[in-house]
Amino acid sequence: RASAQVFSKNASGSIIYHTGDVGIMRDGKIFWAGRISDGFKLANGEYVNPDKIETLEEEIRKIDPRINEVMICGPNRLYLTALIFSEKYTVEDLRAKIQERLPKIGEGTMGVRKFVVVDTGKLELTPTMKVKRKAISEKLASVIDSLYKN
Repeated sequence: RASAQVFSKNASGSIIYHTGDVGIMRDGKIFWAGRISDGFKLANGEYVNPDKIETLEEEIRKIDPRINEVMICGPNRLYLTALIFSEKYTVEDLRAKIQERLPKIGEGTMGVRKFVVVDTGKLELTPTMKVKRKAISEKLASVIDSLYKN
């Protein structure tokens, strides 16, 4: 039964092993782009792939060296938002700098519409320094919800 969930046949009869990984083919080479579970769908059904999420997060990190980490939010929401973690989260010029540069990152529904700067103390990382998205989403649910209120 478990094998039936991870093995299937395609139209030509070849056996496919479903790993849960996402790959991107460029110039005849396959590049690993993350896990399927790392991406999500917006409320309009548009899929935001892990590669796009990482690109947005990286571009936001480049705005200012005081930005320690970024987490893009938006599963089942109308648009993307960001939690921006910084030790100096009360600094108004950081907020202004982000506000100025954010509209230039991403396009259309793939742009980040709103953000909040959060104290780095609320950031949770794995031993390999990856953001614990599920744990942060649960811990900061009210903060994330506030980004979607008018």
